[in-house]
Amino acid sequence: MSSAKPKVFGIGLHKTGLTSLSRAMRTIGYDPIIQCPNEQQYANMDNYAFANDMPIDMRYPRLHCKYPDAKFIFTVRDRQAWLESALRHSVHAESTGVDWNHADQRAAYGVDFPDAELLMERYDEHFDEVLTYFWKQEEIGNFDSQKQLLRLDICATNGRTLWQKLCRFLEIDPTVYERLAFPCDNVGIGK
Repeated sequence: MSSAKPKVFGIGLHKTGLTSLSRAMRTIGYDPIIQCPNEQQYANMDNYAFANDMPIDMRYPRLHCKYPDAKFIFTVRDRQAWLESALRHSVHAESTGVDWNHADQRAAYGVDFPDAELLMERYDEHFDEVLTYFWKQEEIGNFDSQKQLLRLDICATNGRTLWQKLCRFLEIDPTVYERLAFPCDNVGIGK
């Protein structure tokens, strides 16, 4: 398998296992990693081996143009479970004064604390937009979905299978990692 590590972006919405994915990427040797980059960090994306979360989830077309050989991990989750988690996270953030309402959140939803209908609408739109974008890029010869796009449901897949899928996608021998528990972060009330 290849020894050079490609640049990788996690492009799932929040609450789809992005923090767990970041820890897994670090475990397999991707460093430095950035999650939720600010504008300065985003402008210096060359400095990172792996990046995910807002605004990466919304700027993947720009990142693909800048890094045409990059790989993209599209984390997904059962729609209803995602909605419940996103709503709990929103309520927790609002009630504790956590700064959840930064510009990227407003850009994604148009409001600081979206309701269930708006969240589901955005989840479905994002799912369709990601798959359509990369399908169109593949149609014109600018993308190889077999080598550059992995759809991963961290919440519904067992750890060994997650390591196997992730490592094979990144052309890394999975046998070193599949014995490890796959990271499972940010699980619980308010998360």
